[in-house]
Amino acid sequence: MLEKLKRIYNEHKVLVISVVIVILVAGVSIILSEIATRDIGTGLAPVITKEEEIEQKPKFPFNLVEASPPSGDRSTFDFAEYLYFKFSAPVDINSVSVKVTPTVQVKPLVNKSDPYTLILIPENGAVWQPNRRYTIIIESSLTSIDGVSLFKDITYKYYNDPPESIDFGEGDEHLR
Repeated sequence: MLEKLKRIYNEHKVLVISVVIVILVAGVSIILSEIATRDIGTGLAPVITKEEEIEQKPKFPFNLVEASPPSGDRSTFDFAEYLYFKFSAPVDINSVSVKVTPTVQVKPLVNKSDPYTLILIPENGAVWQPNRRYTIIIESSLTSIDGVSLFKDITYKYYNDPPESIDFGEGDEHLR
């Protein structure tokens, strides 16, 4: 039997040496990865708590990217206009705190197809009164779903000055 092994080794020396090298490299890799994932002195893999995992997760700034309509004056007949606030990360709806002065009840929603967008909707038949200036404050307690909060309150100005008339142009001559 020993003679048979010697003959196989001599006939396939390169193959046998290659297989031995692969097995040795794999073994050393496994040993090194085991050493690298153990707490020093315990022989055990480290255990990370949920709190430590959250702390280790990179935190990116959470801020307002865009408001629609833009803050300021506008002319429109839409007295129940929705206000859209797009943020840099998905919004945690449970953290929304909004103050509107003068008081208008608004319902905060997060857009299902775009969780980065907070929508404020006049609630229970409320409307934005014409020719009245509103200040809407989204408080800094607002957080992303990752738990990152705003750096400071967001102050948004809303003033709707409805036009006296709508100019539809010169009829529908341009359509013919």
